[in-house]
Amino acid sequence: MTSQELFSLDRLRQEIARYFSVVIPLESGITKIDFEGPRIAIYTRSREVFANRDQIAKDLVTLIKKRVVIRPDDSIRVDRSEFEAEAKQRIKGIRNLIFNDLIGEVVVELDSNVPPPSDDVVKSLSASTGWVVNVEIQPPMQTKIIEHANNIIYGYPEERLQALRRIGEKVFRNQVFETRDATITILGSGMQVGRSAILLQTSESKVLLDCGFAPGGSQNIEMIPRFDVMENLVEELDAVIVTHAHLDHMGMVPYLFKYDYRGPVYCTEPTLPLMLMQHLDFINVAGKQGLFAPYTERDVRTAIQHTITLSYGMVTNITPDIRITFYNAGHILGSAIVHIHIGEGFHNVIYTSDFKYETSRTLDAAVNRFPRAETLIMESTYGATPVQFTREESEKLLASYIEKTIKRGGKALIPVPAVGRAQEIMLVLNHLFSAGMIPE
Repeated sequence: MTSQELFSLDRLRQEIARYFSVVIPLESGITKIDFEGPRIAIYTRSREVFANRDQIAKDLVTLIKKRVVIRPDDSIRVDRSEFEAEAKQRIKGIRNLIFNDLIGEVVVELDSNVPPPSDDVVKSLSASTGWVVNVEIQPPMQTKIIEHANNIIYGYPEERLQALRRIGEKVFRNQVFETRDATITILGSGMQVGRSAILLQTSESKVLLDCGFAPGGSQNIEMIPRFDVMENLVEELDAVIVTHAHLDHMGMVPYLFKYDYRGPVYCTEPTLPLMLMQHLDFINVAGKQGLFAPYTERDVRTAIQHTITLSYGMVTNITPDIRITFYNAGHILGSAIVHIHIGEGFHNVIYTSDFKYETSRTLDAAVNRFPRAETLIMESTYGATPVQFTREESEKLLASYIEKTIKRGGKALIPVPAVGRAQEIMLVLNHLFSAGMIPE
């Protein structure tokens, strides 16, 4: 399909039928085609199609230029107890099973102290039981925030699926206007640190790049993005992209849901639980300080239910004329640089958000090669700094300050952001201790 052709389920069915009749001689057994966020879900009662779903999905993506997932019709799935018995025979260290009967998917949570099953074992289990099997290795220490995030995502499957269907209807709607222009409006962070929010508009779409607040702002108008510059912005917004889980970039996302935004929030998988943790902590701290947070835990829960995680390098349609790809930003766990492709080759935007072009002790350096770009939106927090220390120089300087402080009988206190920098500093300190650069 070209950008000029209207996308419809009828057209989709024709393309899929052509695939099964021409490309591979298989009876498709298709029972339903549904929208699932930015993906098209195809349900089949054919065990052969289901067993070969990965390759078939790749072929269909090439054909229809949309992300596809093939799911089992409930007629070919074994019941839960039978799946559990077979799974425990084949896979060691199963901690928990989370079933989603609506889409035929089961999450297998494994202890971290056992070797994960091979891909062949997982594929064989899936083929024999008729369930899509996703294996997740659990952290050695149980974390309440991950449990909370999983409960929101997996604990309310009907609500989640309804949200994904609504999102899919908007993503795959017919394109009404030809893409001839793109406009960027800075709603926050233009001349300040914090409240990152950039509105990208085409004749067809409105997408918000980050949605943070400015810590320390004395008035609401100084803290939150300028949502007031455009009438009906929340109602007309197609998608929100969150680059990483720092409050100055995503702290106001639940605020949108407070005012009835029900579109998608796109981020990487590690960002989702970190974002949840930060939002809940913000509400908690505000309460302890006698302040009113601009949103509630209910708004946070709604936001997480509408959040869709994407892997680095995964090209995804988010509106009829915009698709995005995340790349590692090297800033904190899950941070992303966003490549935005508008139209069919019309224009390409790179939004770096916060990034780091140097390998750290926790993360690889940011990606700096992209397919194509005409517009670059880049953070410049340290842009006016003429010379910055190298990592080696910085660590030696930190070691010298700590050593001097301890020798004077003092205590070294290092105030750092809790997410990202704190973990990096702990690893740096461990290295300095191990290297004998600071006394234990």
